Amino acid sequence: RVVSVLFGAVAAQIVDESDTLVQVIAGLDSATPGLRDVVLTTDSGAIIRRLGGWEYVFAGVSVLEPGSGQEGTVVRLHGTGLFGGAAGVQSVTLAGRAATILAPSFDHFVMVAAGPSNDTARGPAVLTSVSGSVVTSTSNFTYITAGQVSGLVPTSGQFGTAVQISGQGLLSGGTSLVSVTLAGVPARIVSATNTVVSVVAAMAPRGNGDVVLTSNTGSFVRYAGGWTYVATGSIGSVYPAQGQYKTQVTISGFGLNGGGSVISGVTLAGVP
Repeated sequence: RVVSVLFGAVAAQIVDESDTLVQVIAGLDSATPGLRDVVLTTDSGAIIRRLGGWEYVFAGVSVLEPGSGQEGTVVRLHGTGLFGGAAGVQSVTLAGRAATILAPSFDHFVMVAAGPSNDTARGPAVLTSVSGSVVTSTSNFTYITAGQVSGLVPTSGQFGTAVQISGQGLLSGGTSLVSVTLAGVPARIVSATNTVVSVVAAMAPRGNGDVVLTSNTGSFVRYAGGWTYVATGSIGSVYPAQGQYKTQVTISGFGLNGGGSVISGVTLAGVP
C-alpha cells in the first residue's frame, strides 16, 4: 500500500491507490517552478521514484479589472498559467461568490461575469481548473452596494411615453448605461445618472415586465414587474377631416391619452 507521495519535497494528498494506479492532489510548492521527482513510499518502506516526473508550473493573476462591481460586472483576469497546468478552467469565484465564465478563455486571460451577492463582500479571485488545480489572485474584488430602483413615473404607457426612473446606484458601478429595457423591450435612453434615468418607451404589445438597466461594465439593476405596456391608442375618426383656422375638430378612438392622465398636445397636419 502506498502511504506517501512526494513531488520533489512537497507531499501530495493521496485520494486513491492500488497496485496499478495512484491518484493524488498536488500540494503547494513555494519554490521555483520546474521539474520535480515523483517519489512513492509504501507501507513496507519500499520507495519507487520517477526522475523529473512532475512539473510545477508558474501560475498567477497579474491584473484583476475592474476591482469592484456587482452582479453582472464583467471582470477580466490577466496572468500566467491561469489554467493551472490543465486544459481549462472549470469554475471561478470572486470574493467567494460564483462567477460565470465567459468564452473564450485562455491560459493568460479569463473573463467572467460577477454573480449575485447579498453584501459588500471583498476577496480574491479563485480559479479552479478541470484538473482541480487552484490559482488565487493576490488582489481582491469588492462587491459594491447593489443599485436599486425606488420608482418609475409613470409606471405604464405605450410608444413614445417619457419615463423617469429613480433610485440609487443606477449605473451599478459603471460610468454609463448601454441599455434600458421596459418589459423586455429596449427603450431610448435620454439621460442617466446614479439617481435618475430618463428613457422613452418603444413600440411594444401590451404586457407587464421588469425594468432592467445595464451599465457599460455589464452590471445591471433589475426592478421586477415595474413597467406595463398598455394597449396602443388608435384614432377611429376625425370630424371634420378638413378645415382652416378656428375649425372645431372632434377626434374619436380609444386609448387617446396613451396611458397618461391628460393629453398635452395635438397636431393637425403637423400644426399644433
